[in-house]
Amino acid sequence: MPDVPVPSADALVEAQRLILKARQAGATTDHEKRQIDWLLNALMAHDYDQSVDTSVFPSWEGQYSNFRISVKQDKLYLHDFHGRTFELKPISTALFLADDWLQVGFVSSQEGKTALKLMGKPGWVDVYERTK
Repeated sequence: MPDVPVPSADALVEAQRLILKARQAGATTDHEKRQIDWLLNALMAHDYDQSVDTSVFPSWEGQYSNFRISVKQDKLYLHDFHGRTFELKPISTALFLADDWLQVGFVSSQEGKTALKLMGKPGWVDVYERTK
């Protein structure tokens, strides 16, 4: 294991990131690469704080097939077709962690519409255009 200078509070996450980066470099299939990308993204999830630009959240509210996105008190929520609600935990400006198996992103579709991108920990990806 390399000796990497990092504050002790960040040491575990940095060690995990380095291990995943090494696995990513050796990944041979797109599926394996998507799984490792998911894990790397999950390491970056954090609580809502001043680094999160909440001003864009209302532009993502709406219906995406069987999923609905809502905003409440500057936090984003995903409502699924089973009646479950997930508070989305920021990873980056447009990428969020819903729980330990699902990440949610907002992208532009080929038609320029906002689309909801769902990424599962096992490596699957589904994209849904906004319907309302």
